[in-house]
Amino acid sequence: MSSSCPYQNCPRTNIEPGTLFCPECKKLLSWCCDCNSANHIMGRYCRVCSRPLGQGREWRMYKSNPHLTADAEFEFSYPKDPESFSMIWSANLRTQIEASPIAAYGELVCADKSGNVFFFNQFDGSQPARVSVGECVTYTPATNSIYLCVAAQKTLSFIDLLAGKRVDRRYELQGRDEVFSSHLVTEADSIYLNTFDPTGEEFRVYRFVPGREKPSWRSEAFASKCPPTMPLIVSDYLLVGTHEGNILVLDKEQGRRSAELEESNLIKAGINVGVAPAFLLARAYFFDRLGTLHSAKLTNRHGLRIESFPMGSFDTSFINQFALSSLCMLIGCDEGVINVDTGGSVNWSTKIHDLGIMRTSPVFCGSVALVGGEDGFVYCFDLANKHAVRCERNRDEEKGGKCEKLFVVAANERFFAVSDKGEVRAYTLQGDVSGV
Repeated sequence: MSSSCPYQNCPRTNIEPGTLFCPECKKLLSWCCDCNSANHIMGRYCRVCSRPLGQGREWRMYKSNPHLTADAEFEFSYPKDPESFSMIWSANLRTQIEASPIAAYGELVCADKSGNVFFFNQFDGSQPARVSVGECVTYTPATNSIYLCVAAQKTLSFIDLLAGKRVDRRYELQGRDEVFSSHLVTEADSIYLNTFDPTGEEFRVYRFVPGREKPSWRSEAFASKCPPTMPLIVSDYLLVGTHEGNILVLDKEQGRRSAELEESNLIKAGINVGVAPAFLLARAYFFDRLGTLHSAKLTNRHGLRIESFPMGSFDTSFINQFALSSLCMLIGCDEGVINVDTGGSVNWSTKIHDLGIMRTSPVFCGSVALVGGEDGFVYCFDLANKHAVRCERNRDEEKGGKCEKLFVVAANERFFAVSDKGEVRAYTLQGDVSGV
């Protein structure tokens, strides 16, 4: 069922559901998941059925949504061979990239270590804009409303996506605070990030609202020898794990510590703060420094309840990546790729020599997962077993070559591979593709 354009003075009436831009006035659209009506991009409620518009509508990006699962917004069947994938465009930025790109509002966004933010059209690879934030970017950006939020070492910049791709506001962190969030966490109009003072061995959590001159709050300082994990949103709270094994519970509206909920929440082996935690079905998942997986759940009666899931005979003491989907977890370690169900039982493990170590987060597209390899290729795994297909058979390896990291993001029935050397490739998936 088609819909009319929500913008005043635009006569367009037959827009297909899911279209990013109005074909007539070229303005961005937000779609209601209940009645498939087109809405103003800033609308909070559907103009037809009055239901709230999903807060996750702009999260077509790395890890895809505020809960930090890695599910893409479409799925496809396991391909038979590399011919099932078609590269539609490529580019080479010839620069060093440490932060994962994101895919949002019909564009692919990459930030480099020189402080440049590059925008690519997802469909044809054209590059409409480049913005400088002035500092090295090593943390994954995020979208919030109409803003792209980019964290550098001492600053947080807000780039207005609708007003000519310009830096609308830049905030400098206080004192000796430096950004140490692997990802910016957003919910509704809020952005949360961690900072760390390496000289004082303490960290804080900040909350920002785009457009405001100051942060909404800056938490008290917490003692720790290492930076903490990124904050996780669980109900009305933020959970932050520390190197020493504590899981702190902060009120997300005020930033105050809720000590009464932290009773008996120490993970004795300490939390592996180098592996980003994840959240699924009201549970936060953390790895300790010995490779054991723990889940933390807030309950009214017991505060924060911890459960442990040993990984059996697998050596997970050196973990590179950990990602959740609605079906399973994928763990990247020196032993290869391990598939674990949501109850902590190992389904299968495999090690592909050419893929090397899984150093970046995979993307889940239904029953398959896309993983970037150290050889510069993308691998497609069948989650039901350990079979994998390399997405390209004949690419000239001399031009691309091996890389330390190959990031993979997905949006609009496409996926994008970005290497740490600045090589960018976009693919379509041939065959059975459907939206979710």
